[in-house]
Amino acid sequence: VLLRDMGLALEAWIEDLVVRRKRIGSEREVEALCAYVVSVLIEEANCVRVSSPVTVCGDIHGQFGDLVELFRIAGSPADGTSFVFLGDYVDRGRDSVEVIELLLCYKALYPSRMTLLRGNHESRQITQVYGFYDECVWKYGSAATWRACCQVFDYLNVAAVVDGDVLCVHGGLSPQVHALDQISTLFRATELPTQGALCDLLWSDPADDSEDDWRPSNRGAGYLFGANVAARFLAANRLSLLCRAHQLVMDGYRHHFVDKNVVTVWSAPNYCGRCGNVASFLRLDPHLAQSFVIFDALPKGTLLVDPADLHHDLDIFGAPDDSNHLVDSFFADPADSHLDDDDDDDDTAGPDEAFAAAPHDFLPPDSDGPRATGGGPDGPPDPPNPTE
Repeated sequence: VLLRDMGLALEAWIEDLVVRRKRIGSEREVEALCAYVVSVLIEEANCVRVSSPVTVCGDIHGQFGDLVELFRIAGSPADGTSFVFLGDYVDRGRDSVEVIELLLCYKALYPSRMTLLRGNHESRQITQVYGFYDECVWKYGSAATWRACCQVFDYLNVAAVVDGDVLCVHGGLSPQVHALDQISTLFRATELPTQGALCDLLWSDPADDSEDDWRPSNRGAGYLFGANVAARFLAANRLSLLCRAHQLVMDGYRHHFVDKNVVTVWSAPNYCGRCGNVASFLRLDPHLAQSFVIFDALPKGTLLVDPADLHHDLDIFGAPDDSNHLVDSFFADPADSHLDDDDDDDDTAGPDEAFAAAPHDFLPPDSDGPRATGGGPDGPPDPPNPTE
């Protein structure tokens, strides 16, 4: 695809996505977009250097209406706003296809303003279990779109460093990584491994109740790391903050440890249509001062902007949407029809455990937990278990 022709197609695709809620029309076009983005990503480092000011966003999980609202509030790459997205773009939400298509269009058009990190859900194994595989087959009639997107996932950046001072990763730290240079030497163009440094960076979590060095994670992958680990790593690499996502926080963001040198950012409001949480994104100004912008889930049927008002440079977004916050039960097992305080987030299971359930560890201690609701309609049949 010629660069000029691709640019024209990208603008049309973005307009279709954000105004008409219309995904890219054919698998061949999606494959061309993915191939182009891979050609961009392959030239980028594992750990990309980003300049402030920048907006840092957490998990999206297929909630397309909320992603459009995020861009409406935060600005868009078209108007000069730079973004670091921390991963987990797909699964759970019904509109993962539209989410990843929009983000890839922006990456193709504005590569220096869009940094897309890999999350633990950007994986062939995970997406065959939590919805993205099913959604691609349902919307396009085959798995070709899913395969093309998985190739992109393999080349997503592992980490970003803002002004040499703020480290951004999806999950956390690894006992095998002591210096940023070690991230740069990882081989990332592969399916997400089930152990090792790359796995840890995408699966680990801070342990708020401990200053211990490391302990096994109940997710089945990665580690829990204590305050001492975070302090040593940041000091050794002359960093002041670790910014990550990966865990639902009811207030949209949460600082960890006494020093508040680790922060979780969550950008999917009312997660799965039933958790009742707000979302946030983090703005880092030219002096790296932190400001968190909180936003809530939009009511169903909200019209963000009249299509006639769409600017030529695509910096205002809106779409008629009667299903902005669709419950993940569209792809869920009918037996898993509700959440309660003892149920599990989709990220609590590791790839080697066939995604078995594990206790909640991501809610604040004073939280009432996710709000239980009834289940939704049955979705497509479950895909093959990748662990079999």
